[in-house]
Amino acid sequence: MLNGEIPLAVGTGATRKISAGFRSISLRAVVRYVRAQQTGFETVGMDLQDRAKLRRLLVSLGRTEAPAAPELTQAL
Repeated sequence: MLNGEIPLAVGTGATRKISAGFRSISLRAVVRYVRAQQTGFETVGMDLQDRAKLRRLLVSLGRTEAPAAPELTQAL
């Protein structure tokens, strides 16, 4: 999702760059919805190197420790 005041129409193509530390990830996207100051994109193209970078980034973000879920006990 892109927040801001950039007027884009549904169906507009865009090239996006995501900064990820020292590396950037490039992708091609299409605008899928536009709401008040929000725009939703669908990724429609990405080369294999950028896909691997994005995968590593998402895996590293998923490694943050989440609080443990409370255990559920069943009353008899």
